[in-house]
Amino acid sequence: MNEIPESGPILQQFDQVELLTVRNVDYLSAKPGFAPSPHGIWSVIGLVAGKVLLAKDGTLIRIPFNDIRKVSSYSPSQVLAKLKEICYGQKTEKENPTASGR
Repeated sequence: MNEIPESGPILQQFDQVELLTVRNVDYLSAKPGFAPSPHGIWSVIGLVAGKVLLAKDGTLIRIPFNDIRKVSSYSPSQVLAKLKEICYGQKTEKENPTASGR
């Protein structure tokens, strides 16, 4: 059966991928006169009709799963949690400079 593993789906929104080929790209949207490069890192925007919707530099493409390779995961909740930890930690040290010792 098609069950999702306990660790979660293999590909999620905001993950970063590279294109293996552009032969099967069937949807492209970009600024007029702008020729996007297929090279580099693309961000996963969503899943549409069994294909992956990717974005890079104002360009959107739809491509099959087999034509991409996942480079890294990106979780907005983890990034925000880390930023809060950093910001609140620095704020506490600035407000209480003597708290660390004299």
